Amino acid sequence: MFIRSISRESFVKKDEASKFQMKYLSKPEVQLYWSQKTGYMPTVEEVLNSDKYQGSKQSKVPAVINETTKNLIVTKDTKNFDAAYAQVNASMAEILSSPASDRENLIKKATIEIDDTWRQ
Repeated sequence: MFIRSISRESFVKKDEASKFQMKYLSKPEVQLYWSQKTGYMPTVEEVLNSDKYQGSKQSKVPAVINETTKNLIVTKDTKNFDAAYAQVNASMAEILSSPASDRENLIKKATIEIDDTWRQ
């Protein structure tokens, strides 16, 4: 068995490098370039809504994203968000894997469970 120890100095350098990389990648001009070259949706809202991105002739993605996200609800990461998200996933799996005749009751059950999770 091989165990590698990481010094505190090495860990700090890696942490700083990661922060630098994230700051760089979240710059609007970098996000615009990256999204146009890869076809991925920008993660910076300013870029997503910009005329440069929306009017891009390099990709059909902006038009598709614009159509599919027009009713998207964005929530901030709040208390119990992770737990509620996990509950939604579990509830959806149960609902979708059950016979259609059981779904109405499972939806009611899931609504209660998700609400309880948010209120923890």
